[in-house]
Amino acid sequence: MIKVTFTPEQQLCCLANNVQPILQAITDGYRYTPGDSDLDNEQPINVRMTLGEYRRASNLLHEVQKI
Repeated sequence: MIKVTFTPEQQLCCLANNVQPILQAITDGYRYTPGDSDLDNEQPINVRMTLGEYRRASNLLHEVQKI
């Protein structure tokens, strides 16, 4: 078995590659309009994403919780 080690920079790049599509789906799933009341950022919003994006987020969350 070959053991592969990553530098911190490579790990960060890998994490960014996994997180970016999820963050993009979240930001694309809600259209902010000036005038929306945020009440100290506590207003609930609804975000739409594909099932694939949700599964990717769920899998990534599972991996992050292992740390």
